[in-house]
Parts: sequence; C-alpha cells; structure tokens
Amino acid sequence: MEPDEGDEGEGHERARGKEEESASKRNGGHDRVAVGGPSGGADEGNSSDHRAHYGMLPVPPQPSMGAASQPLEEGASMRRPAPWCIALALLVLTAGCAGRDFTRPAPESLVLGKTTYAEINGRFGSPYRESTVIKNEKTLRVASYAYATSAGESLVGGVTPARGIDFAFLDQVLVSYQFMSSFKADHTDFDETKVPSIKKGVTTRDEVIALLGPPTGMQIYPMVAGKDDAGLGWSYNQVRGGFAIKIHQKALVVSVNPAGVVTDVQMTMSGER
Repeated sequence: MEPDEGDEGEGHERARGKEEESASKRNGGHDRVAVGGPSGGADEGNSSDHRAHYGMLPVPPQPSMGAASQPLEEGASMRRPAPWCIALALLVLTAGCAGRDFTRPAPESLVLGKTTYAEINGRFGSPYRESTVIKNEKTLRVASYAYATSAGESLVGGVTPARGIDFAFLDQVLVSYQFMSSFKADHTDFDETKVPSIKKGVTTRDEVIALLGPPTGMQIYPMVAGKDDAGLGWSYNQVRGGFAIKIHQKALVVSVNPAGVVTDVQMTMSGER
C-alpha cells in the first residue's frame, strides 16, 4: 500500500521539527541571531576594514600603511571609543605588551586646519592602524596609534592600561584628534554625571572646561556639523581581564560656536565600570 501524501508531509514536518529542536538545544535553547555584516546595518560604527564588531570580542588589528577602501557610514564619528584600543588591551592579556609606546602630544603642537598627515607620520611613525570615516559628506582618513602593557599602572585596579590617539585628516590636513588613556599617569577619565548640566545655547566653553577639565581632543568641520564651530572632546575606555572580560567605554564631544557658546552635546557610554 502506497503512503498517503498527507502522511508523508506530516512525517517530513515532524522530522524537521526534531532537527530544529536538537539545534536549539545545542545553541543553549536560543535561536542564533546574526548581527551586522555586509548586508545589515547593525554594525554601524565598526572599522571600515571590518576587523572588529561591537557585541563580540574584537580581533586585534594589524598595522596598515594605507587607508581602508570602504569608509564608515555617515553618522559614525570619533566620539565613539575606538575598538582597536580595546582589542589591543585584550591582546595584552596573553601577550603582555602590544603596540608602540608614545607620549601624549601637547595640544599646541597640533594645529587643526594646518598640521598635515606627513608631519604626524614623521613624528609618530607608521600608524598602528588606518581607516576612513564619512562625516558631513566628507571622507576623512584616520590614523590611529596605540599602546598597552600589563606592566603599567592603570587608573583603576584590575584594568589593562592602554593609551591611544586618533588623527583624522581631510585632504591630508588635520581636522580632529582624540587622545585616550587608562594609565594612571595620563588617564583621560572624566565625570559623566556632570554632562547633563551642559546646556546648548547657554553654557560657555570656559564653563565646560571648568566643569570637566581640559579636553583631550579637538575637532573642526567636517568632524562637527557647524562650519565655524569647534568640538571639544573627552574619551575614556578600560578593559578588565580574567575569565569574564568587562569593557567600559565613554566619550563626549561638546561643540561651541565662535562666540564660545555650546551648540551641541554628544555623549556615548556603554559597558560596566
């Protein structure tokens, strides 16, 4: 007697159901969800060479002599703590040291709109990593330098100390830099609880600096929206090692107009302290 088509279809459905149930158990009872990727938008703000993704442990980047070919999307900015700095600290957990050490440059030695890529390269050497980012419809070249060591003294106990700096260039001319460090000697931590007191159209540049201390980064157009505005930046991130990796990141950019009045406040923060 030949099997009924309906019975055969039900058999297939039962078999497929058992396979899916088995796969779900292998995955801890949860369906696997794909995040980001070339066809998705969830990985906005990732490196343009896609070596690291937020939401998973980043792969330590390698030195690059040329800018990445695919830039970050509009809206991704250097106010987001750099994933390469986190990757570097994670690498130190097993290697002990990573990157090339450098000294934080004096702010007066970096002139936005004048200092060139060649000058930065000659002063700091080849970047630890290069990428590109699109800001206000302009494609910028970003050179990143970083260093981390397990032998250093961190601001917070249990943290792998690291320092890094990002330089952004438009047509090979500097338009932004942001320094960050979790070393005790030159840390860039700031009190984010004071940020809500900064009011657009009211608070002045001097009041912001009195509130948070001197900025550790500066930006001009197109890194900030206003062509005559200047951006004051603060950035800090830390990585705790061990069996449970804990990453804490925060960054702030306060834009001010030529009169010295705040025009915009952008704050991002994630992870456990």
